[in-house]
Amino acid sequence: MTGAVQKKRASNEQHDLLFKRRVFGSDGRYSPWRSSVRNGRSYAYYVPQSKIAAGAAASELPRCPAGELEAEIIEYLRGRLRASASWLDSLPESVQQHPRYEEAAVLAILVNVDAAWDMLVFDVRRNLVQRMVGVSPWVRTR
Repeated sequence: MTGAVQKKRASNEQHDLLFKRRVFGSDGRYSPWRSSVRNGRSYAYYVPQSKIAAGAAASELPRCPAGELEAEIIEYLRGRLRASASWLDSLPESVQQHPRYEEAAVLAILVNVDAAWDMLVFDVRRNLVQRMVGVSPWVRTR
């Protein structure tokens, strides 16, 4: 592949929406994404179905900038990593009783993941986020 093609492909992969086909509006309908380029910048949104069907002016539901929604969810998940004891309390009894399970070690690992978050490459962060929200990272949604 030429360098320009590789650069464009890498750029597109980094701007793929984390929650594509996983976001629903307050009306319960799936919110597909829309993107556009203006003045050389790429903009992506999750747009409620009712807004698409009724037209932008008729719908009361706002479009949601993808970057803002994803940043909010990631910050929430990182907060949960820092205070992950509640996650461990919800583990099945069989896991908690396993001879090799050490709660303190698991808590330390989860806190360390948050501390190292900014050093992780994009694909690793994406995989972690999708696993934490229950989205399989192996299912291609394009």
